[in-house]
Amino acid sequence: MTLRARVLATVGLVLVLIGILSVGLADRYGQARSAVNSVVDTIGPAAESAAGLSTDIANMDRELRIHVSTGAARNRALYESAVVSAALHLHDLDVGLGGDPTYAATLADLAADLTRWITVAGDPTLAAMEQGDPAAAQQVLDSPEAQTSHAQLSGRAFQLSADLRAQTAAGQEDSARAARELAIALGLALAVLLMVTLLSYVALRRGVLRPIDALRQQLRVSATPEHHDTVIVPVGPPELSALGTDAEALRRALVREIDAASAARAALEQEGPVVDAIRTELAPRADLASAGVLMAGMLRPAEGVLAGDFWDGIPLGDGRTAAIVCDVSGHGPRAGIVAMRIKTSISLGLMSGTPLPEMLHRACDTFAEEPGRFATLIVIVADPSAQRLTWVNAGHPAARVIRVDGTIERLDPTGPMVSWLLGSWTVQEVPLGVGDVCVALTDGVLESRDEAGDELGDDGLDERLAVAVSLDPTPDAVIAHVLAGVRDRAVTLGRDDVTLVAMRLAEQ
Repeated sequence: MTLRARVLATVGLVLVLIGILSVGLADRYGQARSAVNSVVDTIGPAAESAAGLSTDIANMDRELRIHVSTGAARNRALYESAVVSAALHLHDLDVGLGGDPTYAATLADLAADLTRWITVAGDPTLAAMEQGDPAAAQQVLDSPEAQTSHAQLSGRAFQLSADLRAQTAAGQEDSARAARELAIALGLALAVLLMVTLLSYVALRRGVLRPIDALRQQLRVSATPEHHDTVIVPVGPPELSALGTDAEALRRALVREIDAASAARAALEQEGPVVDAIRTELAPRADLASAGVLMAGMLRPAEGVLAGDFWDGIPLGDGRTAAIVCDVSGHGPRAGIVAMRIKTSISLGLMSGTPLPEMLHRACDTFAEEPGRFATLIVIVADPSAQRLTWVNAGHPAARVIRVDGTIERLDPTGPMVSWLLGSWTVQEVPLGVGDVCVALTDGVLESRDEAGDELGDDGLDERLAVAVSLDPTPDAVIAHVLAGVRDRAVTLGRDDVTLVAMRLAEQ
């Protein structure tokens, strides 16, 4: 089963489960919402209206009796207000419950009872009082017909109020039950999704991560010199197996290149011992930096294995480390000899504590017999204790300091190129914080051209440096990323020597 098919199957299963759970949750949510709406929108307001109706009925009888006893107009007004309020509450009940057949008959009976009581008790009593006959009014109120009518009206209103309160309580219980069931459904949904996630992780680990780990292990083994010939065996689903096949093809191509380079180096050592000795002298020393400075660099010569460029890192014994990047004009053995002389002069000057400008003056002596040749040169000294960079730049492309915040500062030339014409140079310095990265280079990087003939230039280099440092600020990684980007765009990379050096302060 292909990796794509596995992913699609897993996604499909997850979508189906999510769909099922969504339908169930929507149903339970609808039930809970319906119960809540019924209580909030209908039953609750109706229960309040029924309670208000019962109160109005009691007020009607009480205020009417007080009016008969005292003759006070205020109590008659209160009675009439209670009558109006009772009618309004009946109207509200009819609007709220009129469509419910359970209450339609009760509401009709209540309206009829209210009308009957007003007819047999309320209106005759008021008429007797208006005629100034309180005894007759009291006789109407105490009549069996009025008493029966009031008892029937009060009882029916009380029963309606009790029924609505009971239904309100039942609706609240339904809402609570629906909420509990919804919570249980949500818990089950989360449990199912968690199970699917765990199963997906297990499947991912068995079908993808383990094959990738196995392929990485094979790549690490085949990268060691003693195991270059170890075959990379494809493993895992078809996509990863195809990747393993491509890795094996790459391994074979690299082995062929390594064999060719070994043969060429052997021929060089047999046929050109002087050239090989120069190459060896120009190579950077093994102890590139002190404990406080991390440094890495690379040189890609334009012609064979001997270049006019060189770079080196020199620990100065007091915790500081110096980086040298030089580009001698021309290529081949003669340029290599000049480069070797400059390197020796600068290295001895650094180790002896000679001021940087004086070292460059001494380096100019190298060109006494080479009036047509010159060199650009930059010397950068990193001081971890002071967290600063000191540099002198003899006509060399500006080095860069890429700050932690992504800004880039250029270490521009501080004097002319090194040649038989001599010159004067100044020393400058900038801060170097932990996390900042300094990168020096030769013009072979800046002047590399793409298929359209456009040079990389300063801005293009700065863009690649910013990306490289943001991905991995270690010197080795920065050099590898920038070189890969330059090599990917350039079609003229082999026409000039290319040198890149990066350093940063070690984290304490």
